[in-house]
Amino acid sequence: MIEAGPLRVSPGWWRDVDEVVHDGEEVTESVPCTREEHLEEIRRLLSAAFEVPRFDTLDYLRWYYTQCPFGETFSTLTRRRSEAISHLAGSPRRLRTVDGTVDMWLIANVGSIPGARREGAFLRMCMQAWLMIEGFDQAGIYGVMNDQSREALAAFGVVTEAELPTKVLSPAPWKRASFSHHTVDELLLSSDRLDEFFADTDLAPRRGVRLWWHLDVVRWRLASPLSTYTLHVADDLVAVSTTTTWRGAKVAVLMKVLVRSGRRKADGLAKTRLTPSMVGEVCAHHRTPLALHVGLNSDVSVVGATVPQRFLPSPLHLCFKTVPRRIGTSDLRFDSFELLDFDVL
Repeated sequence: MIEAGPLRVSPGWWRDVDEVVHDGEEVTESVPCTREEHLEEIRRLLSAAFEVPRFDTLDYLRWYYTQCPFGETFSTLTRRRSEAISHLAGSPRRLRTVDGTVDMWLIANVGSIPGARREGAFLRMCMQAWLMIEGFDQAGIYGVMNDQSREALAAFGVVTEAELPTKVLSPAPWKRASFSHHTVDELLLSSDRLDEFFADTDLAPRRGVRLWWHLDVVRWRLASPLSTYTLHVADDLVAVSTTTTWRGAKVAVLMKVLVRSGRRKADGLAKTRLTPSMVGEVCAHHRTPLALHVGLNSDVSVVGATVPQRFLPSPLHLCFKTVPRRIGTSDLRFDSFELLDFDVL
């Protein structure tokens, strides 16, 4: 169980809302993710829906659903004649605003078994889940969607904030940058060095909202079983990277770049530049010919060639839907959102 603290968002949500909604032979219900049998049922469904390695074991679901400092994940299952056919998860997030915070749900792992995809089960589950979410004291939902999901939910009132750009970053190997490189492991995560590396990087947005990168959130996110991460630490910023295979080649992936407060004050309205020499240091560390960056960052200028949509498996769209009594649609804008802000790697 996650302990109460300044990050904790509305504990015990399932005691405050209707837990079961009936629609003919289908039953949509909220499922507490603290029980292993429910996690295993979710794992089997998602494994059938996506066939990706993260659902081969319960490690990812335990980490993502039950260990986040913001609180346990809100989870719904739709069953037909007792068979689980669709699933949606909403993980609580506290976002920083210019002068405060706002609580929302990050939607993830939305899927249906193959036989249910053409029958509208996905949209019906989303509608039922939204009825539950409206009963919470949150400002709305947000998440990253592909083209198909975005089109299906457009009529539901989901707004597209932006298509997250994917950029190819070329290194400048003949120049050097002042980086130290640190592989993230259990020893580092449990040490005080993490405090030192991320000192003065949890900044309020220049405008709009961004995730609250409290040190406990950083520590939890870097403990993901999906990847092994590296920290690239400089006097004025810290970058998080990993590697993946893209178009048959190993490449470095910049997951997040966080600027220190002193650097942002020095830059004023301008952005800190992620230079080719910095990219070169990251690529040299991972022994890759280039790096990728996906997302938005109002503090950092990421210079690179934007990858055309035809070369991407699917464009990634940052989307949201607000609860009108809490926040207006026109009032919500993300000023920073990168791969570390959700769970793709």
